Amino acid sequence: MQDRDAASAKGWACLLVQKLSEHFSDEEKLMQASRWPEARSHSETHRLILQQFGRFERELGSQGVTLDLSYQALVHLPEILRIHVVTSDFGFAKFVTGRARPPDAHAGARPADASRTLARIQKSRLPGWPLS
Repeated sequence: MQDRDAASAKGWACLLVQKLSEHFSDEEKLMQASRWPEARSHSETHRLILQQFGRFERELGSQGVTLDLSYQALVHLPEILRIHVVTSDFGFAKFVTGRARPPDAHAGARPADASRTLARIQKSRLPGWPLS
């Protein structure tokens, strides 16, 4: 890989973390404004996700483009976001559009919280790339 390709990858990783952070911030403001009962745990999930993306960005900066980091970029990081959207964002979307009651209003329903989402993310992790 050429140096300019590695520099480009580092730039894209930095931009990704920045834009993801901005998106999460906007989403959290919307959750607060709509009085989403799970806003606090959802924000914690965002923090955990940003931690993983930040780790990827730092490792890319220190190691350059490696096979492992390429795999992380193509498989693991998108899977983290997919799990988050399915386990957390869909419920908020239904709530904010009026298609679902708040989770605590459902008899016997367990709210999707950061620890459950983290457990799902950990199941998707690759050896040697634990969440910490």
